[in-house]
Amino acid sequence: MSMSGDALTTGALLERMKGVGLVPVIRAESAPIALSLARALFEGGMTCLEIALTVPGGLSVIQTLRNEWQGDAVVGAGTVLSKESAAECLSSGAQFIVSPAHVPLLVETVKAKNALVMPGAATPSEILRAHEEGADLVKVFPVANLGGPSYLKSLSGPLPHIQLMPSGGIDLTNLREYLQAGAALVGLGGALADARLLASEGPGAITRLAARYVEARNSA
Repeated sequence: MSMSGDALTTGALLERMKGVGLVPVIRAESAPIALSLARALFEGGMTCLEIALTVPGGLSVIQTLRNEWQGDAVVGAGTVLSKESAAECLSSGAQFIVSPAHVPLLVETVKAKNALVMPGAATPSEILRAHEEGADLVKVFPVANLGGPSYLKSLSGPLPHIQLMPSGGIDLTNLREYLQAGAALVGLGGALADARLLASEGPGAITRLAARYVEARNSA
């Protein structure tokens, strides 16, 4: 499967993702649970999703969703820790690659396949390094432990030209603050893609919660 770039350029794909603004990160104990979460989030208006490679069979989840949605959503891979892993994700149809850290040759590998790459960083030096290597956007992780929205805002002073995606500890109580602090995208974890909520209350609960996030983003 060679779907990584599709008809959209990486620039157009990034603009589409920024238009959505929110990137739920799906972690689950099995591929079927991950697919249920993804479908419920999609029904709630989340049209950009990141499948963590900690999901057993995560590559098959990416492939299934790309085939199922046929361009109606942007699907990427997260927790990518090697360039070899990135290449496998792209072959499975991932349109963007996210890592929590700096991974040697990750940016080069992904850019060569005409997909988006978002390496992780914590400090200004790490963020600048990722940007200079060619990252489309830099994931600031774990942002809640680094100082939250105020930390993100402080980065925009010296680094206004670098697009940032805060991730880690973001939920409905602080989403607007991160958006107002200058986030180009916001990574959302277990507070939204909640496997326990799915198990206890069903996919409808996830869909309703997703809709609340979309509403909060649109009103920020």
